[in-house]
Parts: sequence; C-alpha cells; structure tokens
Amino acid sequence: MGLLTVCSTAALVSAGKRARALRSCVSTGRRGLLIKTGSSCACWRRKSPPLPGKTPQEHYNELAARFGAPSYNRLQAAATSAQKAALSKLSPEMVSASTLAGDPITARLTAAPGNGASIGGLKVMTDNGWFAARPSGTEDAYKIYCESFLGEEHRKQIEKEAVEIVSEVLKNA
Repeated sequence: MGLLTVCSTAALVSAGKRARALRSCVSTGRRGLLIKTGSSCACWRRKSPPLPGKTPQEHYNELAARFGAPSYNRLQAAATSAQKAALSKLSPEMVSASTLAGDPITARLTAAPGNGASIGGLKVMTDNGWFAARPSGTEDAYKIYCESFLGEEHRKQIEKEAVEIVSEVLKNA
C-alpha cells in the first residue's frame, strides 16, 4: 500500500464543507494535484480532524523513525519477445534463492492471493520487502518493482538481487 493517496481537485470540491477542514493536512503537488498522506485520508473519512499538536508529516516522521521508512523504486530493462514471454510464464519453483537482501523469502507468487488472477510475472516477498518482475505490455522491456520497509539501502540490495534473479531466469529463456 502506498504512503500517498492522490485526490483530484474535483473530489475535494465535491466534498463541500469538509474540504475546508482539510486545509491543514493537504498540500499542492505537481500539476496542481492535491496530495494527502494516508493518515489524513483516514481522518477525513472518519470525519474527524487530524491528531492535534502535530502535522501529519510529523506523525509520519515519528512512525518512520520507530518502524523504518519505506522506500520504493521501479527499474526497467530491454527484453526480447522471447524473454518477455518467459518472464510472463514464470513459476515460483523457477526461483532457487532462499533469501532476498538477507531476509528469508516468505512467498513467491505468480497469482494474486485474493482472487487467484495471474499477475503476469513474479512477486517475491520477505517480511521486510518485496520485488515484482513482469514484462511491459507496450514496450520491448521488462520492469522490476521493488519496495523495502527498512529504507533506501535495503531497497537497493533488493534491487540488486532482483536483477540477478530475473537475469538468471531470462538467461535460460
């Protein structure tokens, strides 16, 4: 789940009077979009004001200091049609690694756990992060999405190992 929820200006305007109550927890982002932290959205949905005394960013900073700051990135690399086909047909058994960035791998998924729908690639998870690799639907490329719950350095290690895992699979394609 991402840390930011993006809402259009129209969505806030339609909220009427409640929009005025949000001024203290909303900032203007790129291209005029309003960006609110997830905690602010939760407060708004409950029709209650943000916690008193601190801004949502200050609350987030405290949580990040206590539990670690998440870090997310997407990588992209060129791939042939054969490599894209191989990547879309991965099976969990094709990943021989037992750890990722020093953590034991807890899941290797090719289908969504909730409804069993194919994710069109592979997702490898640990308690502290994950990566997903899948072919691009529009380009001769594949993409690797990485997230660490322990920070940027840990995410970079996940990226490095994810590239190695995907490269090994594509080498055999």
